[in-house]
Amino acid sequence: MPMVIGRTGYTGEDGVELYFGDEHARRVWNALLDAGVEHDIETAPIGLAARDSLRFEPGFALYGHEISDDINPLEARLAWAIDFDKDFVGKEALERIKAEGVERKLVTFVLLDKGVPRQGYPVLNAEGENIGEVVTGMYAPTADVYAGNALVDARYTATDTPIHIEIRNKPKAARVVQRPLYRPAYR
Repeated sequence: MPMVIGRTGYTGEDGVELYFGDEHARRVWNALLDAGVEHDIETAPIGLAARDSLRFEPGFALYGHEISDDINPLEARLAWAIDFDKDFVGKEALERIKAEGVERKLVTFVLLDKGVPRQGYPVLNAEGENIGEVVTGMYAPTADVYAGNALVDARYTATDTPIHIEIRNKPKAARVVQRPLYRPAYR
């Protein structure tokens, strides 16, 4: 069967992506699981939560969460990926934002109180004022914390800044932490 194997992915973990006709999916699936057993390699299907934590913990942006039509690369802390020496669509707008300074920025936070932060939940300062919004939130198993990313007022982005995440109409204590929560061992 024709197949393309790409050493790509968006979790940061060592692995490959397989591209083949969908009519072969069941056979490839079973062959991979069987090969794991045969070679004493732990293999098991995982869900989207596992995949999402593998993306979130090393700080990888996902469109619709950390970056979108409403979140520009400077706000998302992706300036390292912009080559201002070259021409591109949106360059003038980004140069203007860079010169004026961003009004909001992406931060990673860890909850100090129990709760699961979810996309869209409000972020509050110590006075209870709304300063932003959660863009990704979950249990981070490698770090063993409930954590998330939020787009907040640029004045609240320093490491250890106390913030609150409003979960089910109750403010839960959190603090801004250094990104990323986890650094994969790239090979």
